[in-house]
Amino acid sequence: MPDHRDLYLLIAGVLAGLLLGPAVLGRALPEAYDQLFVDVASWKKAQKEQLQQEIDRRIKALEATGATGVAKEQVQAELQAALRKVDADHHAEINDRLDQRLAWILGLGAAMATLMVAETLIDPHATGAPARLRSRLVSARYALLATAAAIILAQPALLRRLPGLFIALALAITLIAIAIPIGKMKSRSNASPT
Repeated sequence: MPDHRDLYLLIAGVLAGLLLGPAVLGRALPEAYDQLFVDVASWKKAQKEQLQQEIDRRIKALEATGATGVAKEQVQAELQAALRKVDADHHAEINDRLDQRLAWILGLGAAMATLMVAETLIDPHATGAPARLRSRLVSARYALLATAAAIILAQPALLRRLPGLFIALALAITLIAIAIPIGKMKSRSNASPT
């Protein structure tokens, strides 16, 4: 069973995720939220400003030479095409960053599963060093769970990237684990009828 420290870790992770998420940090300081979690918004803005300056420079050069409106329209069309490319690159960069963060979340899940398996290898009734080791494994699992909760709550776009089948299987496994009291079944099978 987890102790209060483990539950405090989980609560701290949830609170950190809520405070760093779009509901609090995203509304209070949207630039800071973008910088922390998206980190490409400033890049997109700089790219657009640089493009606009280049087009303005070219239009002024055309005006100085007495160019026609057709030449100016062509420069404007080039600007629009370049801006569309910046937008496409921006979306691709955001998707890449979300995929990287999703890989971290899945890695945390794998680490939690590994710790859970390691916990089962230690006798739950053991005392001394094995009991302390089991307690540390439980605490490490809760710390990983708190970290995953903080990341997911801080950046809910990650959940949209998970395949629906993965989420459905995770929920099904959770419901099955809740519905089947494995510990009680074990103790019933070990008890002899009197």
